[in-house]
Amino acid sequence: MATLFLTAAALLGYHEAGSLLQPFEKIFGINSLHNGGVRSEWAFFAELGAIVFTGFFLAFFLPLLKPRTSLLMVLLLACALGSAALSSQYEMRGLRFGYAILLLFAGYYVSVLLSKRQEAEPRAAIEQADSSREADKPDIHEAAPHIQPLPDAPASNISSPATDATLAESTESIVSVAGELSTAVEDVETAVPHVEIASVGQNTSGGIALEPVADADLPPEAAAVLQLGSFALMPNPVSGPFGLVYQGKNAHGQIAKIYTIPLAQIPPHEQDAFRKRMTMYADMLGRLSHSRIARVLESGESADIAYVAYEEIKGTPLSEYCNKGSLMSFQDALALIAKIAEAVDLAHKNGLIHRAIRPETILLSHDGEVLMTEFGLAAIVNSGGDGLPLEIIPYTAPEVVFGRKADGRADLFSLGAVFFELLTGERLIAGDIRADLFYQITTKPYRQISEIRPDLPEFCDILLDRMVAKLREQRYQLSVDLSDDIAMLLYNL
Repeated sequence: MATLFLTAAALLGYHEAGSLLQPFEKIFGINSLHNGGVRSEWAFFAELGAIVFTGFFLAFFLPLLKPRTSLLMVLLLACALGSAALSSQYEMRGLRFGYAILLLFAGYYVSVLLSKRQEAEPRAAIEQADSSREADKPDIHEAAPHIQPLPDAPASNISSPATDATLAESTESIVSVAGELSTAVEDVETAVPHVEIASVGQNTSGGIALEPVADADLPPEAAAVLQLGSFALMPNPVSGPFGLVYQGKNAHGQIAKIYTIPLAQIPPHEQDAFRKRMTMYADMLGRLSHSRIARVLESGESADIAYVAYEEIKGTPLSEYCNKGSLMSFQDALALIAKIAEAVDLAHKNGLIHRAIRPETILLSHDGEVLMTEFGLAAIVNSGGDGLPLEIIPYTAPEVVFGRKADGRADLFSLGAVFFELLTGERLIAGDIRADLFYQITTKPYRQISEIRPDLPEFCDILLDRMVAKLREQRYQLSVDLSDDIAMLLYNL
C-alpha cells in the first residue's frame, strides 16, 4: 500500500513537471531542454514506463529479496536510470527519470522500515502477554474434566498425572491445563478416558454412547475398554499435543488413532467456531484422497471432550532420523521434503492446512514412502501463540505466534524447520521456555545449515531461507514451487 501511494505521488509529480522537482531534473537531464533540446515523441511513454516499472518493482519484487540483494538491485536500477537520463542529456532529448529515481529510493526506505517493524515485535510484549494469561488461568482442579471410575474399580486408585505435571510447568506455560495430559497410565484397570460413563445403550449429553465392551471382543491385555463413537478404545493412551491419544477399533475392523481435545481448553465463546472447524476439517479430510495423508474416519463430541479419529498408518517417525548419529544424506532429505511438499500442496488446494508439521507427524513406511498424520488437528483447535503446546512451538510460523490467520505458507515454514533438523540433527528453534521460543521465531535471525554442516552445498541454505523467512511474503508461496525447485536441484546433482 505504501509503495502504491509513493507511485501515485511520483506520477503526480511527473504530471506537474517543471515546478515540483525542477532543480533535481536539471541534474538528471532536463537542462538539455533549456539549451535548445527537443523531446522525442516517445519520451513521455519512456518516463511514464520508468515510474510504473519502479512502482511494480517496489511492490512485488523487492519484498522477495534478501536485504543485501535488495539494496544492490536498487542501486543498480538507480544507476541504470541515471545513466539513461545523462545519456539523453548529451543527445539533447531531456528524459525526465528523476521522478523514477526518487520513487526508487523512497520506496526502498519505506520497505526497510516496514520490514523491520513487522519482524521486530518486542520480546517484552510477548512476555507480558504470557504473564497476563498466566494470571487469568483457572484453578487446575476446577478446569480438569470430571473422572469417574469404571464399574467395580476402586475410586481411590484414580489419578490424573497430567495435573501435577502441568502445574509444575505453569510458570512458563499458557496452554490450558486441561489439554496437558499424562504420557502413561499407571494402572490400566483403573485409568479411564476423560468422559462420563453411561450405562449400556444410554447416550451422554454429547449424544454418543459410552459403554464397556466385552472382554472376548478385545485382546487379552485389555481388561476394560470404553466405546467412543463407533470405536472401542484401548485403555493405554499416550500423551498427544492437545490431549490423550488412544488406539481404537470399530465393528468394521478399522484401526484408528483417536486424538482427544478436552473442551475445557477451548474458551466458551470460541467453542461454536471450534465445532464448525472440526466438522469441516473432518468432512474434507475424510474425502481427501492421497496416499501420503492419513484420512479422518470419524469425529465427534461427548461430555467434556471432542475427538478426531484418524486412520492408523504404520511407519517410523521421522524424528528417528533427526539425531546426529542417524542422519540421512542430503539427497534423501531433499527427496523426502519434496514428497511432503507434493502431499501438502494437494491439501492446500482443497483449503486445508496442517499447522503443526513436525518430525513426529511424518512417518516413513518400510518401502520408503512418506506418510503424514495429524493433518488439520492444530488448525481445528486454532490456538494462537499463547495457546500452543510447547512441543509444537519450535515448528510454528511467526504469523501463527502472533495469532494471525494462517495459510499454506505457515506449513512451508514448519517444513523448513523439519528440513533443518533432518540435515543437522539440531532444532532450528531450540529451547523449552515459551517466551524465548517466541523471541527466536519472531525476532532473532535463524541459524544457517552451513554453520553446522559446512560440507553441504550452498543451495541448502538458499532453500532454507525461502522456506523459513519471517515474512510469509518472502517464503515460497506454493508448496509445488518448493517441490519443483528440489526436483531441479536433484536433477542437476
